[in-house]
Amino acid sequence: MKLRFPDARRGALLRGTAAAVIAAAAVSAWALVPDGGPRPVTGDEARRLALARFGMYERSPVPVVVRAPMGDGTIEVEAVVDYREHRAVGTYRIVPSGGRADGGSAGGLVAWDASGLALAGTGRGASGAAAAVRAVRELGPGAWSPRRYTADPFDLALRLVMNMGADRPENAQLLAQNGAMWLRNEDLEGREFGVFSGPRPAAARAASTTSPVSDTPPVSAASPATAGGGAVASPAVVGSVPAGSGVPAGGAPSRAGRPATGRSPLTYWVDADGTLRQVEVRPAGQAVPSVIEAGRTASRLAVPDTPWQRRGSQR
Repeated sequence: MKLRFPDARRGALLRGTAAAVIAAAAVSAWALVPDGGPRPVTGDEARRLALARFGMYERSPVPVVVRAPMGDGTIEVEAVVDYREHRAVGTYRIVPSGGRADGGSAGGLVAWDASGLALAGTGRGASGAAAAVRAVRELGPGAWSPRRYTADPFDLALRLVMNMGADRPENAQLLAQNGAMWLRNEDLEGREFGVFSGPRPAAARAASTTSPVSDTPPVSAASPATAGGGAVASPAVVGSVPAGSGVPAGGAPSRAGRPATGRSPLTYWVDADGTLRQVEVRPAGQAVPSVIEAGRTASRLAVPDTPWQRRGSQR
């Protein structure tokens, strides 16, 4: 069955973005700061980071909560993500500044994959991943309005969610040289997490090499028609996020053999077992960060496939 969203290269894009979400390093040339960050990650921290995306894949489907700035307020998504099928469904609510999400908030249902998203203006009042799955199952394919990704914080956060899982551990030694840093330790719900900044921005990485490094894979002119009937160009991807967003990808290490300067807009919360609990992204020009919280245990919920069916079909 074909997806409603353009996804001809979805698998290739995901496999090619390993360095976008997690990077770590054992750096011998840099002096470590003993009591506070930021400082280069240690070898043990590198191994923890290298397992983070693989851990998300292993415990998939994973419940997630996404909060992204929108105008004067926030858009909140409660969803379940299947990293084996590369699909997610959830509820979204628009919360005004100083307000709280409740049954009266504007919102609905959202479904997304690596290539685009679709909204359905029903499901208001539903809260949580379980409610989202139930509401999605009640809708036919015609209830969804698909569109390609834009560069706004909401879309960027959803794309990042899709790339927080990988079917194998990262190459910590390779990712090491992209400048991952330990920032501090934090306690979340009674458990200690290391807080790390991700690989340095692409501009800083290119400046540390003798030749520029291209992180953008080739993209065809258009993907097959969506369920709505229109051909939608698949977005260019730099790592796991849109080109021009200011969010770095992985890629070739510094030829100088040490991390380059330049802080990443990506921050990760990872525990001693390599469990990824939270990701924060603040692209250039975005004053308020988007935050993605991942559940520590697998969800028993299955992602329904109706948003990916063509109009007129029903299973």
